[in-house]
Amino acid sequence: MTNEVWWRLGSFFSILIIMMLLEWQKPARQAPIKSSTRWFANFGLVFASSVIARLVVPIGLTAVALYTQEHGIGLFNQIALPSSLIIILSILLLDILIYWQHRLFHQVPILWRLHRVHHADAHVDTSTG
Repeated sequence: MTNEVWWRLGSFFSILIIMMLLEWQKPARQAPIKSSTRWFANFGLVFASSVIARLVVPIGLTAVALYTQEHGIGLFNQIALPSSLIIILSILLLDILIYWQHRLFHQVPILWRLHRVHHADAHVDTSTG
């Protein structure tokens, strides 16, 4: 694995552990379900979705990227811009797309069935997101 992966994982787990310790020491309210039960369910979903995402997403995105590059499809294949600007614009556009994807998951019934588990935890804590 690259150094970037270790930095990202280290940052994620450091913040996660700090937040879990803070919640354990100073809970905002009494939880209706034991933390261990809720955390097992929530982190189980994270693990399962991460494994699926690690398998499906890279294959799909690589295929789309190769296809669009070979066929000259896409905005940044049509206009000449500096690489740094393309990176910044790509990140901004991706963030906007993720926002609208999230909105779509709330509006389309079949997508809502998949997404509602994200909203099902009655006691929001570190493990919910």
